[in-house]
Amino acid sequence: MVFSKRDLELTSTVGQGESGLVYKGYLNTALGKELVAVKTGKALFSSGDMERLAKEVATMLSFEHPNVMSLVGVCIEEEIPLLIMPFMSNGCVLEFVKHHREELLCINATAPQIQSATKSLLNICHQITKGMEYLAMEKFVHRDMAARNCMIDRDGVIKVADFGLTEDMYGTAPESIEEDIYNEATDVWSFGVTVWEIFTCGRIPYTGIPAMGLLKELQRGQRLERPDNEACLDEVYEIMMSCWSLDSHARPLFKDLVGSFSDLLERESDYLDLSAQSLCWKETVSHTPPPSSPPTAALPVTQEQGIAAAENEAEDEDYRRSALQIAVMDGQPIMDNCEFLYNPDQSDIDHDRVGDICDNCPELPNQNQLNSGVGNACDPDDDNDGVDDKLDNCQLVANPDQGDCDGDGVGDACDNCRGTPNTNQPDTDDDGIGDICDNCPEVPNQNQSNSDVDLFGNACDPDNDNDGVDDQFDNCQLVANPDQGDCDGDGVGDACDNCRGTPNTNQTDADGDRVGNVCDLDDDNDGIFDERFDQGQDGDDDFCIDIADPDEVDSDSDGDGDYRDNCPQVPNPDQTNSDSDRFGDACDNCPNLPNPGQVDYDGDRIGDKCDPHVSPDNDNDTVLNNRDNCPHVGNPDQADTDGNGVGDACEGSAVLGLESTFVKVNEDAEEAQFCLVIEHPINDCPLSFSFVVYISTINGTAGMYEFVSYPVEHIEK
Repeated sequence: MVFSKRDLELTSTVGQGESGLVYKGYLNTALGKELVAVKTGKALFSSGDMERLAKEVATMLSFEHPNVMSLVGVCIEEEIPLLIMPFMSNGCVLEFVKHHREELLCINATAPQIQSATKSLLNICHQITKGMEYLAMEKFVHRDMAARNCMIDRDGVIKVADFGLTEDMYGTAPESIEEDIYNEATDVWSFGVTVWEIFTCGRIPYTGIPAMGLLKELQRGQRLERPDNEACLDEVYEIMMSCWSLDSHARPLFKDLVGSFSDLLERESDYLDLSAQSLCWKETVSHTPPPSSPPTAALPVTQEQGIAAAENEAEDEDYRRSALQIAVMDGQPIMDNCEFLYNPDQSDIDHDRVGDICDNCPELPNQNQLNSGVGNACDPDDDNDGVDDKLDNCQLVANPDQGDCDGDGVGDACDNCRGTPNTNQPDTDDDGIGDICDNCPEVPNQNQSNSDVDLFGNACDPDNDNDGVDDQFDNCQLVANPDQGDCDGDGVGDACDNCRGTPNTNQTDADGDRVGNVCDLDDDNDGIFDERFDQGQDGDDDFCIDIADPDEVDSDSDGDGDYRDNCPQVPNPDQTNSDSDRFGDACDNCPNLPNPGQVDYDGDRIGDKCDPHVSPDNDNDTVLNNRDNCPHVGNPDQADTDGNGVGDACEGSAVLGLESTFVKVNEDAEEAQFCLVIEHPINDCPLSFSFVVYISTINGTAGMYEFVSYPVEHIEK
């Protein structure tokens, strides 16, 4: 229903919500004055806020459930709409459990007191689940389920309220934070946090974890600890943990949660009794209660009891509207100590004849307590700006009109992070700037310089190449170029990227040519594609990518080209190489001596330096004695005019004798001396003789000769 602003009488401010102020007042109707709560937006109201408020109005007008807040009407005469709702005399669940913390935490409590507190808290949770079950059936997502958004009417009935206007990260499901997903499962996660708030009597969840790090902690398995409260049953904490499953499909539905809390209540026996020793919220309906009934702390009774009491509202309407109600205390007529609530037994802590719920300062006896919403004596004005601290968005600076840029309820002069709505902003470096707003949260510098005007101050974000781009944002930290191109989009600027065509920042470079292997098709620059890139297209794979040889072959087909293969005749790329001379033992004709150019004159696959049958080179003309036609004269091109096998420089030798001898060289050799020719001394040297021994294999293979020269003393005459 739409009302005119003239129909409203606003009496006082009773609270400040996430999206606006809440006033207490009266609505003038044809039936008389009705006590209501009026909710309005803040002075700074964006178009987005207006849309959300309109959404709340349309939603609440359609709700019909005892555990869901409904609207009385709306006033749309001004730019900011006014929402008119039933006045919830008992406030919200969060404030209630805080106010009754001592009783509900069961400190030094007896068993009956613990049982009573358990049933009271279970009853609160049960009513919330029924309201949320209704919203789920209506396909409506709350988005901000929390104890502060569950109101309690004068009959002790819980009302789910404040739909979809705000989102508190600390009660929000991980998928909502990360992917902006909202559904019944995300509301169930938030309900689990709400149950934790209720059983801890108003503790703040996840204290010490900054908002920016909450998602990571939740994904790692971080969960709220079990409440330190004897009233919290094991089954209740199990319900909480099931609501906090990372797998949203594994979380219970609200219809399941209704059944779970109903079973727990039934197991804990019937609902609360209303005796004087029991903690209950529902005030006595009788106008004249027994004198022996002492004041009781307010706790909720069952939903059914609250609804039954609500059915009697019509007949008591005129009585409840009276500003002065007659009641009896100790047998004497007195004035009602709380004119707005039908309860002649209203508790009065300070005995000032103003009931605690109506007393703006219940701790101090002052019936006429000065009031700016909350009595000044109970809610001082620390900055003396005429605004009580409870309503002052900046209690340290005397400015009643303090601006609040981010709308988080903290005035700009007191807000350490004006751009982010977070009243508990951590400040790691204690420089007065919250971490989220601080461009260098590790270094205490309120005026942190930021030369490149990015998100990080210079002290926290150095610029190694001094190009005016912080390293965190510089795609090439070694080259001073703030406009560094990045062809392949891999975050490495082209000047620093050794493979610009492939997005790979850790590209290896086998041949050290500053071109990564993935981009370098020819690692040894020999004009042949590396085998991994040829893929059979031209059949010219490069088996040896380290050595430039366009005619590279792979004799033993073992995948290593001959230049890289230490034994190209034997297919074994891991060929043992005892002398480390580039030839594997299987291919090395002298494996004990490192000589890659080992010569093998006799073709026996034993290098000359390792072959005991190979003669020396006396004249050092690189022709061994057995091949030299004149072994005493250094001339590898020695002429032999007569063709007798003796060089001209050695001609004139006299053959002293010829005899056929057959002598074994050793037991295993199949070689022997075949004939012996002894010559006269050379150059008239009496001390030295030389002789030529022709050696041939036993089977007479041609060309297998050795020429050996010995000193004369070794010759037997």
